[in-house]
Amino acid sequence: MSERDEFQTLEDSLRSFLDRNPHTELLEALERLLNARPAFSAPQKSDLEATKERRYEYALKIQAQVRKVPSSQVKVGKDENGEDMFEPFRFDATHVSIILLVPISALEEGGWLDCKLRSVELYHNLQLVVNLVKHFLTKTQAERDPASVPSVAGKEERMKCRRRDHYRCIFQHTGEPGLTSILPSSWNKDLDDVYFTSAVTEALYAFFGEDIATELRSLLANTAELGSSDKYWNMLNMNLDLRHYWGQAYCGLYCKGIAPFEEPDESTDLAKVPFNVTIQFNWLRRRWEKPNDKITLEGDDNGFMKMAERQIKYERDGSPWYNDTHGAPIAAGRVDMNILIESGHEFIITMPQEDAEKCKLALDVQWAIIRIAAMSGAAGYTDLLPDHHDWIKTELFRE
Repeated sequence: MSERDEFQTLEDSLRSFLDRNPHTELLEALERLLNARPAFSAPQKSDLEATKERRYEYALKIQAQVRKVPSSQVKVGKDENGEDMFEPFRFDATHVSIILLVPISALEEGGWLDCKLRSVELYHNLQLVVNLVKHFLTKTQAERDPASVPSVAGKEERMKCRRRDHYRCIFQHTGEPGLTSILPSSWNKDLDDVYFTSAVTEALYAFFGEDIATELRSLLANTAELGSSDKYWNMLNMNLDLRHYWGQAYCGLYCKGIAPFEEPDESTDLAKVPFNVTIQFNWLRRRWEKPNDKITLEGDDNGFMKMAERQIKYERDGSPWYNDTHGAPIAAGRVDMNILIESGHEFIITMPQEDAEKCKLALDVQWAIIRIAAMSGAAGYTDLLPDHHDWIKTELFRE
């Protein structure tokens, strides 16, 4: 259909709508739609178009190096003599997603997943990122369960969040939203939680430089500051359906940056100036299969490159909303504009500079992890991700 034909079709539809003498509310809704001008910037894209070949070469080397670790072998049964049979380590969908989405520097010399690391250390580092993804997902999904009970300690912080967001969902602008944490507030609720979290936060070095990763570890797993993430800078007001989508990694939030609410001059004391945190909404391509599915790296059936190409195509298409496995749409609308929320829509929350900086850190960690959870399918099968060995030992001692 030509552009002229499209305009004619729209004009005919509009005339037909008006000829039906629509109710006033419908006319107002149409006016809001036609006048909608949501803040927008290009949706986030990975660097896979430029780096997929390099990442593939790194993947082959990492897998070969990890196979040198005896404990990486997978038991597959017993032979005819009753002896245990093992097969070599193979990447699963979570490992592949990590290799595809961590900063390329993490795979290069000196990086967290440098293939020249000792095989035991490399295997530990890779599995630790998987453990971090599980720790994020299990705690996040538990907190976003409608039956979950919010902490008593964070009551004042939740009220500050509600006031900041004007008692509405910051994305859909609906009333009576639910409060949700960007990073799980239960990561550091008590000493046990801090212990469980500190066991995996070293994996943050896969995504961030040393200074930021060290700051994050101190912020999120500090025995001297229990409840350190049960703060309003780590909270958002969000419609319950959208909160569920986020917990299931159908969408992710990217921080575009922080900036003073108003342009400062030389006399401005930035410590007293409110700062805007700009949040960009992005739909994420969600894998429906299991995260522990083995992925072939060699031959014609190269699952690694297939996963990369699917992600590239989704990003080229603008990271659109989509249907679930039953054909039902995974989508959300803005009631103030009568439009669907699209990848690239921007939303702003405001707070003091120190809190804005912490909010950005929380959003950055969430963005790093949730994309892996979506691409791998881990968000739908958190129980299939392995536990950290320290968690297992702790649970045994409790029993």
